[in-house]
Amino acid sequence: MFVSASGMQAASTLFDVAAGNIANADTPGYQARSAALASQPGGGVAVTGVGVPVGAPAAIPGSSNVDLGEQMADLMTASGAYTANATALSTESRMIGSLFDERV
Repeated sequence: MFVSASGMQAASTLFDVAAGNIANADTPGYQARSAALASQPGGGVAVTGVGVPVGAPAAIPGSSNVDLGEQMADLMTASGAYTANATALSTESRMIGSLFDERV
């Protein structure tokens, strides 16, 4: 269950970062943020940081460097990852419940 739960938390962070980038797309000087993820020993994923990526292009004066197409793709990816992990968590929970039902 930990692997799916950590995947859901990571996907939620990715979704939040993309939403924040979209909300600030018209803010002059705003630089798009991204979330860094890392696999954990024994399975799962963790967010290791959120910020402006090293080497990211600077915002053009008077505008931002937010690519709305990229942010929408990130939102769809995060949504799909969250849904997949939620489905896996639900399935695992049902399987454990069935196992205990059989043993009683």
